Amino acid sequence: MPHTRDEFTQQLTASGLLDAASVAECLLSLPPDKQPADGEALARELVRQKKLTKFQAAQLYAGKGVHNRNSLFVVS
Repeated sequence: MPHTRDEFTQQLTASGLLDAASVAECLLSLPPDKQPADGEALARELVRQKKLTKFQAAQLYAGKGVHNRNSLFVVS
């Protein structure tokens, strides 16, 4: 199921993996023409910037791990 950028951001912050400020920082680091258009693109960008692993991004995008932070590892 496709997610909007805002929906994915809400899932991400609810998981505790990143806070809203970290997501905003990621977005601000990109020029306007490179802004992620949807949740999938945001997930890919966060992996590219090494803010999330591919596993974390996939699990969050699939709606898993949002309510159980212990199921995902926090990258620090």
